[in-house]
Amino acid sequence: MFEDFKRADELLKPFKTLFKSSQTEKQKVDVSTGKNKLTQEVIRRVKTKFSTSEEFAVKLLNVFGEKEALLTHEAIRFTPPGIFLRTNGLKASRKRLWSEMEAANVKAWLPEWSRININIVGDMQHIPPLVQQMISEGRCYLLHEREWHTLNMERCAIPTGEIFFKLVGRGSTRDAINSTSHRQPDAATKKVEMISLFCSAQGVISSVLGVVNAPKIGEDVLEMCATNCVKTVHIGAMMMNTGKLVARTLHCQDVTELQKTLKHLGVTNCVVTDMLTVDLAKTMAKSFDRVIIDAPCSGIGVVPPESGISMCKDSRDLEIICERQKRLIIAGAECLRHAHNRRSFLVYTTCSVLVEENEDVIQHLLDSRPEMEVIPTGVSLGVPGFSHFRGRRFSEDMCFTRRIYTHQNHMDGVFLAKLSFSHTDKEYFS
Repeated sequence: MFEDFKRADELLKPFKTLFKSSQTEKQKVDVSTGKNKLTQEVIRRVKTKFSTSEEFAVKLLNVFGEKEALLTHEAIRFTPPGIFLRTNGLKASRKRLWSEMEAANVKAWLPEWSRININIVGDMQHIPPLVQQMISEGRCYLLHEREWHTLNMERCAIPTGEIFFKLVGRGSTRDAINSTSHRQPDAATKKVEMISLFCSAQGVISSVLGVVNAPKIGEDVLEMCATNCVKTVHIGAMMMNTGKLVARTLHCQDVTELQKTLKHLGVTNCVVTDMLTVDLAKTMAKSFDRVIIDAPCSGIGVVPPESGISMCKDSRDLEIICERQKRLIIAGAECLRHAHNRRSFLVYTTCSVLVEENEDVIQHLLDSRPEMEVIPTGVSLGVPGFSHFRGRRFSEDMCFTRRIYTHQNHMDGVFLAKLSFSHTDKEYFS
């Protein structure tokens, strides 16, 4: 079996080095100084690769530079080889599952960075029978790389020129849903288009989110943007079914489906609701030790453009998305307990590389709630967030946020931030 383990490592070696790049100075694009021929060509190339607008191509170049942007495009379109599992700690231990796989000659290995994940040589179309049985029993569950939960929004422009989004469905990027592509425009609107927002990465990165969230036994936890995926189960398992877990879904259909999933996997301490954000902040103010916000976002620079998925198109779309994210994070802060004898935490994450959806949103919370501060996430993956960006200056503690890029870390990209109320005693960090 040791030889199989070595071969598994060999299998991943090309994957680990595929998107490495030398440390070169990023080529920045400044539209205010005009675009020379080279810059125009660079923007055109990135615009075409990402199937996006010139405006968003420039935004990507400002974050990455040309070389890193093109590496990112290749990485997000690449699905890693293998079958990825997470142990359900409520029903089994990783050691037990590993022993059973070893006895059945299933070629698997244990990633060093996780205590609950198991990786198997193979592909999703040929899952070993033993593993299928383990999944059906709820002892472990599949992680899907390059797959996200989607919210399908109706993009409406009314005669005054104002833009708004109306939720009309949800699904996953696997489905490539565009269910309203044949809808007729409402007479009251100037035009109707579809746009998809993304949240809840369903690959191995979700295990990293668990490390950042770090819920403890007996705590009260609020997940503000829950979906019918493995994240809620992971939180419940880390809490060992103690305390209180409230999972607030973004779509009414997710309530019943998530309840069924939780029951199958043995999570008993969770209440599922689809309460509105404003009502949540009022009725559950100062009620939770930890609040988790996996905010719906544009997916720019993380989610690969696919047919059937209409992504954020321009600054008007982005402005509406960011406004919703800011309302979410303010509401999340309202739900945190503020006690002197115990510390509460808020975790904010997106699957977008845009500063407008990440550092800008965190700074908005810090400006609105001066008593809050950014603290270390507890993970070393990725690079620090921006403390300043193209003339904008953020809190000096913004360096504690993390940007995990697909082409550098070989997993779905995310932005991670952890916040708490200011406290001089750093022992309260956890």
